[in-house]
Amino acid sequence: MKRPDIPAGGRAYLEFDGAAHTCEVFLYMEKAARHEGGCSTFRVDITDYLKQDETLLTVSVDNSSNHVYPQSADFTFYGGLYRGVKLVVVPEAHFDLDCCGAPGIKVTPIVTDLERKTVEVTVEAWVKNAGQVIFTVDGQEQTAPVEGGRAQAVFALEHARLWDGLDDPHLYTAAARLDNGEEVSARFGCRTFEMDPQRGFLLNGRSYPLRGVSRHQDREGWAMPSP
Repeated sequence: MKRPDIPAGGRAYLEFDGAAHTCEVFLYMEKAARHEGGCSTFRVDITDYLKQDETLLTVSVDNSSNHVYPQSADFTFYGGLYRGVKLVVVPEAHFDLDCCGAPGIKVTPIVTDLERKTVEVTVEAWVKNAGQVIFTVDGQEQTAPVEGGRAQAVFALEHARLWDGLDDPHLYTAAARLDNGEEVSARFGCRTFEMDPQRGFLLNGRSYPLRGVSRHQDREGWAMPSP
């Protein structure tokens, strides 16, 4: 692979969306990373290995029997690189790509009053080399300091539009932005759910039948439950 243009202080990552089931990444035959688990995104910081204009990149993927996953089930065990691989280059101040394979943002909506449809939305961001994060939710904006690599803001939604299954699968968007223009976002829904021994599954206070199909990860971007 050719060495990408990396800004001063920036980093270069390889992002794997699916490598089943153990994966090792080598640059010039030097092991840069090992990942176990075929269904989760992971990233490898390759910045320090890019010492020349061109670098030999080797990816070894193994789906033979091991301790990583069960050896029998009612679905297919994929092998190899069955999702995309991307090269991601970020500036010195950026959202933390080393944090759990996530994009650096987490949203937690809690419906505090179902009848009035009031929702408390907590947005967290993990960043590197930045002093503050600007959060935006539903037209509201807050600036929060970064402490220990993390920033947090809490928003209040009044008369929120609840996520209501097939009837109204409405999603909001939470965004986080750094002073240098770096931005990440996440979509989320506001709803309550619970299990009742007499009424079954309840969504937003009413009985809601659950139906699923056994497709698992057969479709990229979808997490489908079993029946």
